[in-house]
Amino acid sequence: MKSTRSPIAFAALMLLAGGWYVAGATPERRFQGALRSLRASDAENVQYQILAVAPREESQARASLLRGWLMLEATKADEPGRNAAVMDELGDAADDEQHRALALALMGRVRYEEGKLADALVLLDRSLQLDRDEVEAHRWLGIALYDIGLARPAVFHLEEVARQEPWNGRPHHLMGIIHRERAVVSGEALAFEDAAAAFKESLARDPQQPNADEIRIELGRCYFYRNEFDQALEAVRPCFDAPESLVLRAECYYGKGDVDRANQCVDLALEQNPDDSRALSVKATIATKGRDFQQAATLLARAVQGKPSDYDLRYKLFSAYQHIGENEKAAEQAEEMEKLRGMYSELQVLTARASADLSDADIRYRLAELATRLDMRESAESWLKAAKMLDSPDLRRRLAQGF
Repeated sequence: MKSTRSPIAFAALMLLAGGWYVAGATPERRFQGALRSLRASDAENVQYQILAVAPREESQARASLLRGWLMLEATKADEPGRNAAVMDELGDAADDEQHRALALALMGRVRYEEGKLADALVLLDRSLQLDRDEVEAHRWLGIALYDIGLARPAVFHLEEVARQEPWNGRPHHLMGIIHRERAVVSGEALAFEDAAAAFKESLARDPQQPNADEIRIELGRCYFYRNEFDQALEAVRPCFDAPESLVLRAECYYGKGDVDRANQCVDLALEQNPDDSRALSVKATIATKGRDFQQAATLLARAVQGKPSDYDLRYKLFSAYQHIGENEKAAEQAEEMEKLRGMYSELQVLTARASADLSDADIRYRLAELATRLDMRESAESWLKAAKMLDSPDLRRRLAQGF
């Protein structure tokens, strides 16, 4: 499959050819070094681990593979002409049996990024049929299957990526999110333990990753939900004064019976964000402990305004209104709580149905709607993306065949 190179491909070739020549390094060593950099998403470093793109016929598949992969890493998915140029290069690489599995996996990534999930699944499956250990196929299958709500097979592929890349914290971060979502929807206590283990492993592998503080707070919250307050406090120690960390610390100190320190932390959090619903809830809990139900009701009303879909907040507000004799307002909260109970129940049932029915887009549209109404933004985006992908008859047919 030979064709004229696009300007993007030519630019990528210049980047490959413009790096330092490593004296004494064989073409094989330079090729493997470039692959290692690309697998680590270190496109910039490829130019320092150069494959000498010689006119020899046996080098062309390697050159095409590197050019295609480099364009994937160095350019945006929506850049005009990018995907066609990448597929052209990878198609040339796939003509060579030695590089076919990796080329097909990267082609699957391109189709996934285009939203053509049926084509992506076919290419990724073909890659694994050629090489069951091809890590790029496992990586993108994990991501793609998670997108359409297939959590268990997604975790299988992410675990394989983690096995092959012991330095990489990202697979465990995504696995932690999957387990946490399971815990929230099902109420399964063990799922929080699984999530905590995954987040902890992600940080152990790469403590300097860009979203490390976000993962630390996610880890701390998993410990908090298990009433492991000391572990939660230790988890967020490196991001001591982040607003989310301050609120979590306040909750943990209150759980340990240290009301004064809880109050100090929550006041600092509210200085940074006076409308933080979780911080307002903690402050209200402290007020309730001091029998100041009027202040608690005022704080909780503000919190509910910010997070109207939070069942626990509405329950606390319901109780506060009852204590101060605001029975009509308490009845309003009871009515809203009943609606939320119904939505959470439906969410749980439909999540189970979505796992059993791989091709029903309507279920996923409804899940996206429920998740939006329940302020579960990440889940809503994921379900909506899955629903739109499953609107493709071709994808439904592929899934029915066993993906």
